[in-house]
Amino acid sequence: MTHPWLTVPYWLKVPYASWRNEHGHSVMMHKEAELEAMSRVPIMGVVGSNGSGKSLLVAELCRRSLEAGRPVLSTVRLLDWQDPRPCPGGNDCDAPEHHVLRGLVHGAKHPLYTRWSRWGQVDEMGDMFDVWADEITGIAGSRDSTALPKYAQNLIVQLRRRDAVLRWTSPALSRGDLLLREVSMGIVLCEGYGSVVDVESGRRFPKKRLFKWDLYEKGVGDVTDHALVSEPPLASSWFWGPRSDAFACYDTLAPVSTIGRVTSTGCCEVCEGTRRRPECVCSDYIAEKAARSAGAPSGVRNASQRHGVHEHVYSGEEMAS
Repeated sequence: MTHPWLTVPYWLKVPYASWRNEHGHSVMMHKEAELEAMSRVPIMGVVGSNGSGKSLLVAELCRRSLEAGRPVLSTVRLLDWQDPRPCPGGNDCDAPEHHVLRGLVHGAKHPLYTRWSRWGQVDEMGDMFDVWADEITGIAGSRDSTALPKYAQNLIVQLRRRDAVLRWTSPALSRGDLLLREVSMGIVLCEGYGSVVDVESGRRFPKKRLFKWDLYEKGVGDVTDHALVSEPPLASSWFWGPRSDAFACYDTLAPVSTIGRVTSTGCCEVCEGTRRRPECVCSDYIAEKAARSAGAPSGVRNASQRHGVHEHVYSGEEMAS
């Protein structure tokens, strides 16, 4: 009896594929069965330090979804690796504020990718799609002054009904919102090796080339990093990054979008400035507002709005009671 995430019995060792790097050295590549197992986890957290390959892993899994025709809603801009070309700009550019990065026009986005900037987009995607929340502290961090909006919580706990896959990355499990940690079914711990410093660019952060990803099955409720490693991983994968399609389908140095919203204290989660909470745009509220506006004299209505009073027309039965 095999685990539902594994496509082949785990005791059948799938041989590593061979790859030669830029120096001509033979490098052991990933096990296809293990990566396939990770792609089958419906809600998965990916944890590791900077440069450990968190985003690279999710990019590879999202690339497979795009290749299979499955749309992806993501805070990371996914490129058309099958037809690489510069972004045309104008109305066709989904991120005009970052159209030019490091002196170069960014690449054209994949046609099945949608930039994630508000929670309502999850509801608009329909069924059978992937969601990538990179650097979860910009979306649902555990140290936020307020919890996730009720609307967002409802969307997350009902992803199964729409066959929507969610993957989120974080430097540590404790950084993610409690609800995300509770609903996650698997956690991947990432490590990066083979550091190379690009002296010509002047960058201080080294580039990692070889990555190790360990998938752990998470039980019910919350879990810590230490509790995960007390059991052997369900699947382990080594991945050689250079020249891979995963590196080609996103820009590892490009900015990650955030899910903008206003907290209950009137604080913007993007810049932490003060602003008004947006007015409700739900159809039932708009209809109710229009009915109130049409039925009340303008003077009474304006006075009630200034004092925060909402008029109510009582029926005869209500008056009698």
